[in-house]
Amino acid sequence: MDLQTAIEEYFHEKIDSINYIQEDFLITIRNGTTYRLRRQDNSGGRSLFTYAALIHMSNNRFRNITYPLNTKPFIFEDRMYYIFHNNTGREGSLENLQDVRQCAGLLAQMHKSGEGFTGQKALRIMNDLNQTDDGDERIAEIGRYIRKDLGKLPELYAHRTAELERYKKLASRRNGKFDYEYVAIADYYCEKAASLQQSLTESGYNELVTFYSLKGAICHKEFTAHNVLFGDRPYIVNFDNCSIDLPVLDLANIIKRKMRKDKWSAATAHSIINSYVKQRDLTQADINILKITLEYPQKLWRIVNKYYNSRRTWCEKSCLQKLEEIKNEKNGMEAVVRSL
Repeated sequence: MDLQTAIEEYFHEKIDSINYIQEDFLITIRNGTTYRLRRQDNSGGRSLFTYAALIHMSNNRFRNITYPLNTKPFIFEDRMYYIFHNNTGREGSLENLQDVRQCAGLLAQMHKSGEGFTGQKALRIMNDLNQTDDGDERIAEIGRYIRKDLGKLPELYAHRTAELERYKKLASRRNGKFDYEYVAIADYYCEKAASLQQSLTESGYNELVTFYSLKGAICHKEFTAHNVLFGDRPYIVNFDNCSIDLPVLDLANIIKRKMRKDKWSAATAHSIINSYVKQRDLTQADINILKITLEYPQKLWRIVNKYYNSRRTWCEKSCLQKLEEIKNEKNGMEAVVRSL
């Protein structure tokens, strides 16, 4: 059976066009509707979790996502494809505060629609998706693909704080320009990272983890303006790395990205937060964690990790530039955090 015939049998519709885009099939049926058939890897397990999260939000009447068309995957030449409406529009821009505020309000609505998505709920949806027409399982041990990051932040911070210290010792034994520049600021940021790691235990983090383990949540994990398409209505896209985790981490991500574009303006940060809380409340524990994640030297860890784990000669210039950016944003970042 050729591709067009297989797709027409799946949709029970005649196909006008089929295009191949980035390993996906983009198809248009006779009524003009366009769909994207997204190809999965050989197991498809990770994508099955993403698909379950999208179905959960769609079932909760959240339509501002590239939501699934059908719970039955399309199979062609032993490859599995999931079917999505093909939403189009311009990407949101971090340069545009109105875009960012709309994104924050949309994010709050997304988080509300993610309530109830626990590990058990994810497994039930994934089991339904994983069944063939004959009752067999497409993917073995589907439960191991559930992505749940609740409770992992303290361990992550402890690891990265230790690495910042380790890289400081390494830099002190070398004589490159980057080594000197990192050593000059390392004491301050290593102490800051250790202090924030300790603050996390006193922030209400563990209580929120317990709460969302029972209530359920969907965290996009990479939420920023370019993951929102502004078309006939705004759509959140790119849920490939979504997880069961604290919703406030998404808000922290877009605020931090916007702040770096806006020179850490406290007024801008409050404007974004206000757009979010118009749709969904934040607790004091949420605010505590927001402040910690904004201030934790995550960017510094990425830079030194990249420098000391790559060929330093080709990345030294860009790493030095980013170190300078970190130094320049220090005062503004602290002022924003104090204002929250």
